[in-house]
Amino acid sequence: MITGNQASVEQIQIHHLNNAAAITRQDKAIILLHSEFERVGNPFLFEGNEFINVASKAVFNDEIATDVNRLETLGTDLYDTYKLHRLVEGTEVYGIQ
Repeated sequence: MITGNQASVEQIQIHHLNNAAAITRQDKAIILLHSEFERVGNPFLFEGNEFINVASKAVFNDEIATDVNRLETLGTDLYDTYKLHRLVEGTEVYGIQ
């Protein structure tokens, strides 16, 4: 039988993340991530001819790069279509009733 105060799972997790080794690991991870962004550029700003997966270093083909560049426009168009047909007019959208 254990006597005294018992720490919660959350307190144990916080304790294990709040030590010098964890801080050192986090600092190293931040430095590595920052250096990778410096090397390949900001993956959220697509400029140029090649769209690269930072993790695998794979270069996506032109069709995928075009689709990624159009994601916001495509999403807005799909939302507007859904809103008009389903919510405003109450009609069927994409075969869904």
